[in-house]
Amino acid sequence: MSKARVMSSEYMYWARTSSHARFNLSNSGVAGYPLAELPVKIEDLEINGPSTYGYEPLQKAIAQKCGVATENVVATNGASMGNFLALAATIEPGDEVLIEHPTYELLVSAAQYLGADVKRFPRRHDESFRIDTREVERRVTSRTRLIVITNLHNPSSAPVDEETLKQLGAIARAARHD
Repeated sequence: MSKARVMSSEYMYWARTSSHARFNLSNSGVAGYPLAELPVKIEDLEINGPSTYGYEPLQKAIAQKCGVATENVVATNGASMGNFLALAATIEPGDEVLIEHPTYELLVSAAQYLGADVKRFPRRHDESFRIDTREVERRVTSRTRLIVITNLHNPSSAPVDEETLKQLGAIARAARHD
């Protein structure tokens, strides 16, 4: 019997309904702006164009900077959508995904929504939220498909040093199953 998909996010419910702060740092949304305030005429505004994957000049610039074909670039409306698409392109239902704790809650709920078996590894306050690569390696199993971290760490903003990133890459490569 398959597990029921997680269809909600407690964090997103809270972020959208509970914060009435002048500067809401709980979400990455952009404040509304009246079109009448823009210094252009309505007929000069392009709402969409021939590309269904984002603003074509931006996609071309990103592709050129990264040395890839334009059709390999998808612009998203925010990092959460980008994270969701990256997860969806990488994992299948039943795959095991290791995700740091604490982390940005939408990483966890998106992986669960996609049917992943989410396992967690700690980033401890008393260790300045550094990643203990030995701890990650101990938690990797033959079912692990993805290791998810944030860098800068969300919520602490602690950076992950290059050596730790290389070690995580080596752990992930060693666990790879094609």
